Amino acid sequence: AISRARVEVKFYLGQYQEVFKLLLSREYSQQFHEEMQEKWWKSHYNQTEWMKGRTLTAVDRYRLRKKFPAPRTIWDGDEKSYCFKGKSRNCLKDFYETNQYPSP
Repeated sequence: AISRARVEVKFYLGQYQEVFKLLLSREYSQQFHEEMQEKWWKSHYNQTEWMKGRTLTAVDRYRLRKKFPAPRTIWDGDEKSYCFKGKSRNCLKDFYETNQYPSP
């Protein structure tokens, strides 16, 4: 709880390098991964916006996400595609292959 509060304070103060250090320094519980990933991305977005002096486009944000992937401390390594994680997508795909038209 203390480390999450520190991340929040550093983010609020605009000290993005400190946010990155804190997020890389320790493992966070999986229940907080989404929240910490959001801080990771927004820190990169805000820092880049400040450096470029303009708001970022969707393409800029996409490139930042590819250039700076979330660290293993705040991510389980399972890619998300269309709101589904890789394991879930594979499970659904396997089920669809066995029964394309399930009955209710």
